[in-house]
Amino acid sequence: MSNRAAPLRLLAAPIAALLLLSLLGTALAISAPGAPPDAAGVRAAVEQANSPAVWGEALRRGDPAPLASVWADDPLAYFRAEIRGYRERGLRLVSTLVALDFLHVELLPGDQAVADTRERWVDRICTADGELRGTRAADLRDRYELAWRGDTWWVVGVEITVEGGSLEWTPATDADLPDSGCAAVAP
Repeated sequence: MSNRAAPLRLLAAPIAALLLLSLLGTALAISAPGAPPDAAGVRAAVEQANSPAVWGEALRRGDPAPLASVWADDPLAYFRAEIRGYRERGLRLVSTLVALDFLHVELLPGDQAVADTRERWVDRICTADGELRGTRAADLRDRYELAWRGDTWWVVGVEITVEGGSLEWTPATDADLPDSGCAAVAP
């Protein structure tokens, strides 16, 4: 009886390995470079474009380089110029995304997509030395246009509509000072 069990175990192991490999092969095919674009990837690209590692870092350091990891074309050129303009005046921004809600994501023909979001931002404008100069808070409705290039989504267009608050700077008050975040700006 024990002689029969051994061959079954030996057969079961290769069969299990083949099943596992076929499942892994399917998973690898879905996530491999060149895999078809999907709505989850669109959402991930928009989240990355607005993340502290990309958007926040570029503004805080006054260096638009992180934007080039997900932004492209006209939006990249526009935001690069804006960040450089602040830097040339000795200013940096501490930008905090408070809320990001996806209202609609649609894949379009030609490896294009759109994503509509509602966002809440709180920003501080600081000197390069870390002094708070102003604040702003806005509720935005954004429409992102994305293009699938190579094996990733790129933000190639954005339309921003202010739904509440303002994108205008309000001079800082003493009440704004304790948690301004300006100490984190890099020279």
